[in-house]
Amino acid sequence: MQHSPIRVFLILALAFGVTQPAFAQTTAGWTLRQCIDHALEHNIQIKTHEVTLGNAEASLEQAKAQQYPTLNFSSSFGTNFHNVSTYNEYMERTGGVSVSNSFGLNSGLALYQGGRLRNSIKQSQTQRDASELDLEQSRIDLEISVAQAFLQVLYNHEALELKRQAEELSARQIERGEQLFQAGSISRVNLAQLKSQHASDQYQTVAAENTLESSRLKLKQLLELGLDQPFEIEYPAIDDAVVGAAIPELAEVYAEALATLPQLRSSALSVESADLGVKIAKGAA
Repeated sequence: MQHSPIRVFLILALAFGVTQPAFAQTTAGWTLRQCIDHALEHNIQIKTHEVTLGNAEASLEQAKAQQYPTLNFSSSFGTNFHNVSTYNEYMERTGGVSVSNSFGLNSGLALYQGGRLRNSIKQSQTQRDASELDLEQSRIDLEISVAQAFLQVLYNHEALELKRQAEELSARQIERGEQLFQAGSISRVNLAQLKSQHASDQYQTVAAENTLESSRLKLKQLLELGLDQPFEIEYPAIDDAVVGAAIPELAEVYAEALATLPQLRSSALSVESADLGVKIAKGAA
């Protein structure tokens, strides 16, 4: 059974609890699937690749049209007015207006151009296929980037929870330390050390909050969301069965990537297009 690279990556993501079917939703927010779908629909780079693909398809149609006969029709109409009047032999005044018409019809057919037409069509087809693969690759890259950013938000959210627990623990230790100090069981130095640890835990909590906000902002940027737009992701509860799911071997993932990644096939098509360009140039010489 084969898996595409993005599917392999999402299998890895499953192990960290980012997909929703196996979990119960704990907070209302964006799921990973919703984030990916929104990014694919609104990402500017994806739209740019779609326009590039449309241009390549138009170039292919134009290249195919060059092998058919051409037919051009032209016409012109002219009117000339004269200020000077003339008289005929009967002393009748004649008008000073002249009218002219012309029509043209041209047709052409390229019988042989050293294989240029055939190679031009092949090159346009190759460039069109390469553009389609580039679009597919950009979509895969965006899906992976969104999944990675989503995972980072989950990780930073969990790290913040741990920092808050550590801060609460050190606060309780200060309360107990003050009781022990009043009872004479610990010295003032020991109590100061407990307070110093609590201050350090408070700093770590603030730093973790900033890190979480930075990772959430990065995900919003990938989704093309405004900075002021409210945004929160879904934090799923982790299922032990998903955590224990088998992860594909590295060699298997690498081999699958070499066989299926659009970027590699696009590079091969670019080389083929360059070779056809050389043949076209030789045919024109």
